[in-house]
Amino acid sequence: MRHKRTLFLTLLFIAVNFVLIYIDDEQKVDRISYVDEWDQTQTMDMRENLVQNGVLKPIEEEHIYFNQQQGNFQSFMVEKGETVDVGDPLYTYSVTDYNQTYRALTNDIQRLQDEVSSLEMIITEIETYNIPIQDDSIQISINNGEEEHELEIPVEGQLETEFQKQQFLLEKSANLAEKEAQLSSLENQLSDLEQTGDTITVESPMAGIINQLSVSLDDPLMTISSQELQVYGELTEEQRSMVEESMEVGIITETELDTLPGAISDISDVPEEGDLNEDSSYPITVTFDEEYEDELLKPGFHVGLDITLNESLAAVVINQDHIFDQEIWKMTDDGTLERTNITPGIEKDQLVEIIEGAEANEPVAYDPVERLRDETTFITALDLEALTWFMIKPENIEWKKYLVMGLSSR
Repeated sequence: MRHKRTLFLTLLFIAVNFVLIYIDDEQKVDRISYVDEWDQTQTMDMRENLVQNGVLKPIEEEHIYFNQQQGNFQSFMVEKGETVDVGDPLYTYSVTDYNQTYRALTNDIQRLQDEVSSLEMIITEIETYNIPIQDDSIQISINNGEEEHELEIPVEGQLETEFQKQQFLLEKSANLAEKEAQLSSLENQLSDLEQTGDTITVESPMAGIINQLSVSLDDPLMTISSQELQVYGELTEEQRSMVEESMEVGIITETELDTLPGAISDISDVPEEGDLNEDSSYPITVTFDEEYEDELLKPGFHVGLDITLNESLAAVVINQDHIFDQEIWKMTDDGTLERTNITPGIEKDQLVEIIEGAEANEPVAYDPVERLRDETTFITALDLEALTWFMIKPENIEWKKYLVMGLSSR
């Protein structure tokens, strides 16, 4: 009987307290949140990446052809695998018609001389042009006497415009060097023809390695590959929308060079093959600094491409399991819980970047989440190891003093 009475009173006590809390609209009853587990925000560099396969290829390849209608092939002056410079002899042939070959060479020389003059004029014009500071784009018209070139430079700031100007100059300077090399080669061929009467030596238009030679004289007669390398890779349809030019790339090699820094220099907007029943793949090109090129790297070597899609340095992060519906429970300095909305960012290895809503080194409660209440005082479990037991030993407490104080207060 006594046991039933005790059980009844206990249940009644719990029920009354529950009702009092439930109807306490004016918050007269203090609420307390018990925090069993909590964490702390921290700072670290966050990075979202994409890993793809790639293969090393020469930056440039030049196919050399021989027109058998121009004459009879005599001999190769190089071998496969040999390194050549601009102007080195490649092969010789004897012409069948001196006059026809002479006219063809002189016409080509005149055409190239005109192109060289035109490029030199364009380069001089743009070098001496002072870019005004304005919001609209700049229209530059350059007339070389035969044709007019229109150059439009969008102005988004003086520095950016100057950069575009330098890029244009580099492009035109490269074109000029190429045309000058072709002109020099043709002039040498004409000189050979005039001296020998029937023999012409064809020279290399670029520096590189002879990686293909057709002894049967099929086209191309030979192929010259530059010694500078770049990486070729492919992206799926989904990845194509994620990747942009100039993104940083770690080129993972299986050599002593380990991982080399590079960047995406080109992304094709056209798939290699469009097939209705297969996913499309989009070629990408990754370049890296020449200083990292080494004899350990060869064309055809397979590498990994670690593409940085997004990066946040010194980001505020927290474990993703401590976020509930994009909210966290902050443990404030005044001893209360604060439910705070956050803006998540990069996610990596169970960690989530907090763009807005928290700062570094803030304590965050996460368990038991069902017992956490906003704007309530929180308590945590007693850490017995942190107590100074000397202070609470019976012999260190002045029992008589506190007993008298207690009686007098009555």
